[in-house]
Amino acid sequence: MSLLNDPEVKKALQVLKDKGVQLYEIELWYGVAAYQSKSNDEIGIFFCGNCGGTINKELLNAEKPADDCGNCGFNEWIFEPTGEERLDKDSKLDILNSFGLTEYDCHGGVLHYCMIENKPENIEKLQQIGVPLDEIKAVVSKDGKEIDIAKFVFTYGEAEWFSNEEFLGYTP
Repeated sequence: MSLLNDPEVKKALQVLKDKGVQLYEIELWYGVAAYQSKSNDEIGIFFCGNCGGTINKELLNAEKPADDCGNCGFNEWIFEPTGEERLDKDSKLDILNSFGLTEYDCHGGVLHYCMIENKPENIEKLQQIGVPLDEIKAVVSKDGKEIDIAKFVFTYGEAEWFSNEEFLGYTP
């Protein structure tokens, strides 16, 4: 019997369809039914089809890793959507500008540090623009009260300039 005719596989595929996932490619691989949705804008996690190792950040479906798995050397990645949508640049800038900056140092065209309060709402906002939690934890101040977002605003946040406590999407 084909795996596509297996009642459990049919049930799992129906759950995906009920969630609105548009299936266009079904691949049977080592007894696992994998799928890919039509949208290349879908955010998710790639994991190794051999050992299950993951890339430790969320990527777009279209950003399939070219590198071999660091654990086993295999190069067959399976995409698992997380159901999140990628924010556009303006939405990211709105989030950046919604932070209440507690302190910053910007001169000579360089943002040396930019501190915000370390609270759950701010961590959630950073994750919304794509900053992984482990990177956020790495820039928490020694006293645990603030987060230095300087390294995130121009990469994840897509800001191009900082002026008068405002992140801009262009260079003036």
